[in-house]
Amino acid sequence: MRFLILSNEKPHNFWFLNTIYKIDEKEHIRHNSFRTFFMKNTANNYLFDIDNSFSKVLPIERLNHDKAVLTHYLHNMHNGVTSIFEKDALNFIKLYVKHQDASTNTKRNSDEALQSLLFSINAIPFPPPKDYKFTFIDLFAGIGGFKLAMQNLGGKCVFASEWDKEAQKTYQANFGDVPFGDITKSEVKKYIPNQFDILCAGFPCQAFSIAGRRGGFEDTRGTLFFEVAEILKKANPKAFFLENVKGLVSHERGATLETILNVLRNDLNYYVPDPKVLNAKDYGVPQNRERIFIVGFRKDLRIDNFQYPYLQPVNNYFSSSVLTKLLRVA
Repeated sequence: MRFLILSNEKPHNFWFLNTIYKIDEKEHIRHNSFRTFFMKNTANNYLFDIDNSFSKVLPIERLNHDKAVLTHYLHNMHNGVTSIFEKDALNFIKLYVKHQDASTNTKRNSDEALQSLLFSINAIPFPPPKDYKFTFIDLFAGIGGFKLAMQNLGGKCVFASEWDKEAQKTYQANFGDVPFGDITKSEVKKYIPNQFDILCAGFPCQAFSIAGRRGGFEDTRGTLFFEVAEILKKANPKAFFLENVKGLVSHERGATLETILNVLRNDLNYYVPDPKVLNAKDYGVPQNRERIFIVGFRKDLRIDNFQYPYLQPVNNYFSSSVLTKLLRVA
């Protein structure tokens, strides 16, 4: 889980915090009680009904995919990206109603079911802002740390992807929507909106097949960074936030990071200041957790001055004066 705070000290300054708790695939089980508590809310009741209705009918991956389409549709009814999800979501609602009617010997219509879903969708622990200031997508989303931070800054998530099933459950409990699965699959990528303001991604560290030269876009093919770069190339958002482990700095003797920066700066034409490794313990979080952060801005925005923040007293981090300069971008 990641927290991101943007500072108002200098133009285009922002600093980043990782969560107090380190979550990985093997640690999700420790948060079952936390997840169960949050899942006892109105917005998730219909998802329980869907699980109960289809768990023995549809394969789990198909069911999770359909729930992702449905919840993304419900959460994006009024922000211009509804059409991407609408057809498949409405078809799934019809299937759900038909299945429910058959099992309960009742008769409803899809419109009634849709109204019921819309009524309950925001009864969740962390609802999106009603009057959002920018849009973003959440790749390799984990349990939603990036999303929580961006929502707190006035952002609206229009797409989320996370392949880990346990993380998907926690994400659903926190935000009322289900992330899509494997971002490398075409049936997932087709739901990414063509327009959004910011791309957020905590992509894994992987080696590239580079032989004695500085790598470019095609050299990253087959890696998860390539998926990120491909989305940036197609959608050309105003900005991006990338997070990775500290080891990316020395990975393959620095060749991996050099290739990433070359792709972002030269192939994709973003202004990318030098990345920086920050430690959560230096920003008021009781954990020794070092991560590298890479940020970038589209060059037509004419942003050419960026500095990562200096250390500050902990009580300043969450004060009311903390604002986002990114709103100027969005």
